[in-house]
This record gives sequence, structure tokens and C-alpha cells, in this order.
Amino acid sequence: MYDMSAFGRIIAELRKKKGMTQEELGGKLNITAQAVSKWENGVGYPDISVMPRIAEVLDVDMDTLFGVTDKDDKRYVTANLFDGLPLVHENGRLACYSDKEVKNVEDTVVHFADGSVADLSTRVVKNYGTGECRIAEVERVPKYELRGNRFENSYGVIESLKIEQSFNADVTVKKGDREEAVVIAEGSELFIATLRVTVENCKMRIYNENLNGGGDSGYRQNKLKVYTGFDKGKTGELSINGCGNMELDVGFDKCRLAINGSGCIRSKRRTDGLTASINGSGDMELADSGETNLQINGSGDIGLTDVDGNFTAKINGSGDISARGNAKDAVITVNGSGDMDLKNMTVRVAKVNISGAGDIVLGRVTDHTEEKLTKNSTFKVLQRG
Repeated sequence: MYDMSAFGRIIAELRKKKGMTQEELGGKLNITAQAVSKWENGVGYPDISVMPRIAEVLDVDMDTLFGVTDKDDKRYVTANLFDGLPLVHENGRLACYSDKEVKNVEDTVVHFADGSVADLSTRVVKNYGTGECRIAEVERVPKYELRGNRFENSYGVIESLKIEQSFNADVTVKKGDREEAVVIAEGSELFIATLRVTVENCKMRIYNENLNGGGDSGYRQNKLKVYTGFDKGKTGELSINGCGNMELDVGFDKCRLAINGSGCIRSKRRTDGLTASINGSGDMELADSGETNLQINGSGDIGLTDVDGNFTAKINGSGDISARGNAKDAVITVNGSGDMDLKNMTVRVAKVNISGAGDIVLGRVTDHTEEKLTKNSTFKVLQRG
């Protein structure tokens, strides 16, 4: 059922968002500006047959046109915790949270067994004995259906993979024994309940729906195994937000890896085009790559086995990068006190910029270097020509 009480306000907000006057909206609906004004001021409503046309002109669906709907109510529930206290009653826009034993509830008043009383109409709590009681404005959070501690499903053939891991899980990605992709997850009920897997245009996306307050910290019990069906895919977008671990035993034509936090990523297969970044204190150990772009913001560490394309590396902070191989041209930057160990790398041209007390050692340069260094920085080439 639609709630008509906010209809006029919503019409006005949507009209202004589209940059339309009341006269312009009326013209598109073949009505007068005065009629639109009456709607927006709550003086009457349009005929039901006009509603779809209004939604079309304002470029929204019918649910948006009428505000909060039953669909929204089914997808969202009142938060069951506030400051660690469980929900005991809600009324309108207010909720009561307490760890006390409830005696009875009368509309807006909660009576507790120890004589305490919480009146939501006045937002006053009389607290006797031990325990806490709070009255707070209702916070709506996503509703999840608990599905136990395990999830397993098979999908069609995929070519690309995107994983956004924010639940501090241990993630393993490998080919598997079948051509179709398979996802297996084990862990806490909340981890399983919020896990989402979609496939569109042969690209699989795996993520956990956003949680107010984030996921649980017990990542060691949360396991995610992805069997891709391929040894080498087209594109990979793989990220860790937190302190989880990820191990990759497949390669990609192009791959973007990211750690936001203190997580760890290990890759065992080649990527032709690699972009890897760490924001925080994470750690990456990466296999062979072609075109390579590395960046650390913070104190993270990146180790790269072999590079045979152009090489770009940047540290903002105190991070460390080590890499080897016969690269083409290199652009190397350190802002801060970071270190780069490139003593086993050969490049044709190296453009080097160090601001701060950074230290870079480069194995061999066959053509020339372009250097911009500060007083406390160190840059050394072991062999030229």
C-alpha cells in the first residue's frame, strides 16, 4: 500500500531536481500549473490514471513517486542492537533498547521487572537497579535471511572475476575441475547471509552487502573458495577491505588488485597487465607480469617475481617494493621514507623522483636515467649501458 501523506512533497522535490517549474511539469501532463501547486501543497491528488505519466516525466518508478513502500519494509528492519543493548520495543520513529527483563509493554511505554520505565512519547527513562536502557531514533538496516554456515552453488562459464571482500575472510581462487564456475563459502551465519554472487556477460561478481558497523572480526572461520573454470581469464578486479587473505592460482589478461587495510594477497600465475595498490599496511606477493603499475600509500609491502613490460612504481609513505626482471621503461617515485629494491631489474630508461628520505637501488639501465632527488634520498644504479 502506498503512503499518500508525503506525495505532494515528493512531487515537488522530484520536479525541482529535474529543474522544472510547476508550469513546465503541468505542460507535460496537459494540466495547469495551479493543479500541480495543489498537489504539492497537499490539496488533492491526481487521478490514478495520470500516475504512470507523472513517474515517466519525472524519470522515476512508481515506488519512488510514493516514497517508502512495502518493498522497502520487507528489505529493511530496525537495527536489533544499539550501544550493545538489544531491541525490546519500537513505536513510530523511536525504539527502546535494554538488557533488562521486560514486564509488559503499553503502546509507547515499556515497563521492566525491576520497576524501570521507558516512555517513548516523552523520551524519558526511569532506571532502577542494574542494567541499562536507551531510547533512540529508529535506524533501518538491511534484512538478511540466515542460511546456515555454508553456501555452495555452481554457475555458467565465466571469463572475468570481481571480488570485493570486506568480511575479513580467507579467499582462494583457482581453476577447479569443471568448466563452469563454482563458489563455496563457509563461516559465520552473517557472513553467509550477506554473501552475494552475480554473473552478467560472463563476468562473476562476489561481494558481501554493506553492514552497519562492518562485518565480524573472526575472519579465520570465514572461508571463500572460487573455482573459475579457467587458468587465465580476461579481467580480474580483486580487493580486500580489512585484514583478510587472498590466494590466486589463476592468471588474467588484465588484473587490478587492491588492499585497503592490513590484508594479504598472494598470486601464483602471470598477469599481462597488472595494477596493484595498498592503502595501509597490507602485503602482496605477486607472480610474473607484463605492463605493471604498483602503488603503496602507507607502510605496505609489495614483492613482484618478474616484469617484462613497462614498470611504474610509487610509494607515498614508508612502504617497500621489490621487483625483478627485464622491464622496458620505468617511472619510479618515492614520497617519504619508502624503499625500492630493484637490484635484479634491467630497464631501458628510468625516470626517478624521490622526495624525502627514500632509497632506491636499480640493477641496470641500458640507455639513460632522468633523476630528481632530494638531499636525504638515495638512488643507485649498479650497472649502466
